[in-house]
This record gives sequence, structure tokens and C-alpha cells, in this order.
Amino acid sequence: MFSFAKICRLWSFYKFLFVFAVIFCTVQYFLLNAGPTTSRRQHEDKIISKSPIVIHRFCGLFKDCYHVSDVARRNAKSDRLEVSRDFISDTLPNGALTRVHLQIPEDLSNDQNRDTSKWEVNKRLISMPLIKYMLASGFMLEVLKEETKDPNHNRILSFGLGGGALQNFIAELHQFTINITTVEIDPTIAEVGQRFFGFRPTDTNRVIIADGIEYSKELKDKGESFDFIILDASSSDHTKEVVCPIEQFREPEIISTMAELVKPNGGLVVNIYAVKKVYENEEKILFAFSREFASCFLMRYSAEQRLLICSHRFNWDLKEQGKRFHQNLQRHEMLIGLKITETLYKYNSFQ
Repeated sequence: MFSFAKICRLWSFYKFLFVFAVIFCTVQYFLLNAGPTTSRRQHEDKIISKSPIVIHRFCGLFKDCYHVSDVARRNAKSDRLEVSRDFISDTLPNGALTRVHLQIPEDLSNDQNRDTSKWEVNKRLISMPLIKYMLASGFMLEVLKEETKDPNHNRILSFGLGGGALQNFIAELHQFTINITTVEIDPTIAEVGQRFFGFRPTDTNRVIIADGIEYSKELKDKGESFDFIILDASSSDHTKEVVCPIEQFREPEIISTMAELVKPNGGLVVNIYAVKKVYENEEKILFAFSREFASCFLMRYSAEQRLLICSHRFNWDLKEQGKRFHQNLQRHEMLIGLKITETLYKYNSFQ
């Protein structure tokens, strides 16, 4: 027979075991659930430690050599892992010709998933400010319109493909149609754009492998016209005073040809990258294009660089249309998800 005292002692013992079991299971639960977070950060740190990861090297049609690198880092504000894919000229190793962000897999626990060369490109995110401002200038000038689905409207002629970041972003703008033809002289560049940067040509987003100068003349002879021309054809020779646009696109004859390809209410944007005599060369290019367009102006988008923007509409510049342009930029900033107005307002007067 158990005495009452023994029953109490047994009850206390079993109660102790029960409490111990609960505490043990609770600790194990939190340890197990904390494990993946810690483990994931370790996997992320492994990727960062190997950065930059060169995934491809090649030389182009004109013997210019390039490499494609995946660069991993932690965001300074959020501390989250970010991985970009950079298209870099060997003659300019500190600057990317194209930069895109990659989509990071949920599971990084195995080697295959940590292989960044297999990761998808985030086409909705534009990493390079230049691309944002070139596209946004078309909406600012009102030559690109969001309310159309007609493939005969919003026609863009673009010179220079790079990794195809602009073309990828346009492909993701499903709420309206942009019909873009990109002219790229080097087939190896186009191949890299498709293989490593996720570019996929379509009926309304096509690439023509051709000399841009000669192709422009062919388009002119056919009577073709475009709402917007984007000129971003650069040289790999950074010993020249002006790297972009290349010298051939600054000749009076080709400027005249491009002007004829632009519709009466259309526009043009030119990426200017001058290495020497920056201000002087920007003004020279402005003067050359002003002879063929009714309105041309330079718009600064960084402390070092300005875009040239032209239109066949008279008085269609920052001085005369500043408030209207600013409103256009604000509206399309929300529509297409490009944060641009704050920077442009910092460097330019929209009065």
C-alpha cells in the first residue's frame, strides 16, 4: 500500500518530469526553427565571399573584350543579400555597361541553388539610372503614351543593346504596348544579352544585327518613322574625348537621317559620355542636333553626366515646359515604377 507521503513524492517527481519535458521540447523547437535563419545567412556569406564571380568572358566583333560578373553584397540599409549581374568592358573594369539584379532563390542550402549563374534576372528592376532617365524622357516629352495598345504607336528605335536591361523592362510593361526595334552591330553582344541577361526577342521587342548608320538609311528610304529614338551607341576606346555617342552618330548626315525618322510630334534622347572637356563636348553635341530639331536641351541626371533630349515640337524644352514635364514625370513615376523625379529635380530647374 502506498502511503499518502509516497503518492505526493511520486506526483512531485512526475510533475518535475513533465515540466522538464515541456521545457526541453520548447528549447528544441526554437533551436530547430532558428537553425535555417542562421544557416541561410552563412550560405549568403559564402556567396558574398566569392564575389565577384566571373561567369563568362568573350571578345566581340571588333576584338573588344568583355566579361560578365555576378556581384554579391549586403544592402547597407536592410542588410539583405543583393546580387547583381554586370556586363563589363575589360578596358573599363570599374564601370558596368549593363547591370541587372538577380532573383535570389528561397533555398540556398545546396550548391546548385547557390550557383548564381543559374539565377533568373529581375526584369522589373532597373539598376542603372541612365536607363531609367532615357525611357522616362519619352513619357516626359509625351511621345510615349500609356493609354495605347496599338503596336503602330509607341514605336521606339534604339541604337545599342548591351545586356538588354531596357528591353527587358519594356517587355514587363504589360499595361500598354511599346514597339521597340533595337539595332546592335555586334552579334556576340546580342548572344550574351539572351544567354546571361534574360533578353527574349518578340514581335514587338526585336533586335536587328546591323550597322546602325546603314540601317538608319534603309529605314529612311522605306519611309519608316518612330515616336522615339534612343541613341546609346558607345565606343570601347576610352582614350577618346567622347565615348558615347560614337563619332559616326555625331556626323551631320546621320543626325539629319535620324531627325527624318522621328515623327512630327516625336522625340529623341542621346546618352552623352564625354571623358575629356565634358561641358564643351556636351555643348557641341547639343548644337549639332539643334540644327535638325525644333527643340533640344541638356538634362542632368548625375553630377557628371547629362542627356541630350530633342523634339520636333517648338518650345518643347525645360525652359518653356518645365512644370508640364515635371507633372508628366511624376505621373509616370507611379505608373511604371521608376523613381526619378527627386534626382532630376535636384539637378534641373522645372519652373
